Amino acid sequence: MSAKKQTKSQQRSSALDEHVNEIMRMMTGGVWFPGRSDHEMGLEFGVSPSTVRDWSAQAARLLRMSAGTNLEEIRGRILAGIDGIRRMALARHRVVRQRNDKTKELEEKNVLDPDLRNALKCYELQARILGALREEPDAKPDPGLEFEGWSDDELDTYMRTGITPEAADGSNGKIH
Repeated sequence: MSAKKQTKSQQRSSALDEHVNEIMRMMTGGVWFPGRSDHEMGLEFGVSPSTVRDWSAQAARLLRMSAGTNLEEIRGRILAGIDGIRRMALARHRVVRQRNDKTKELEEKNVLDPDLRNALKCYELQARILGALREEPDAKPDPGLEFEGWSDDELDTYMRTGITPEAADGSNGKIH
């Protein structure tokens, strides 16, 4: 028995589903950027950016319908988005103009110039969402605690983790 041939309508529908699924993967992976991705994908598939925007609207609707209220899924999507921003910050480039020693002409070079400050902010935000950081980096110690006699390392550890020196050595297990 031979396989049934797909009609042109079925082929278009299948291709549309593939495009929408690809956009959904990009959105959940934090690598879909409205205004940029639609142009790039339009060039890739030989369609207009408005067609790709229609596909992305359908992908977004499907994602919203499937999202429900599962906090872990929402947290995962947020973390994926933050990770996408972090990757963009680390992959940032800038144009540098310099004079060619031989030809004396001004040349432009595209050089890697990672945005480390924003990449670090993304890491910190991810760590806070995951519960690995308790306080803002610039937070002040609790004024009710007695800090006299603590070393700089003990103060630093408390500021990063909220664990007192006594808890760190296991003597009282007290965590603030």
